Amino acid sequence: NLTWVDTSSNESGFEIERSTDNITYNLITTTASNVTGFTDTGLTASQIYYYRVRAINVGGNSVYTSVASAMPV
Repeated sequence: NLTWVDTSSNESGFEIERSTDNITYNLITTTASNVTGFTDTGLTASQIYYYRVRAINVGGNSVYTSVASAMPV
């Protein structure tokens, strides 16, 4: 389960990206505005996953959050 703080005032949504090597990230979903959480499912046990999030809108995107990691058991 990922959660973040919405400090944007005009986002149209959030992009959530995932990586298994903390180098190459892939977009896994785009949320609606004001969403502050996401549950990632179908993951492989004992594999470390890295996540980053950014706010998006038509004027441009925010910088990514700090990377968070998790390992499902």
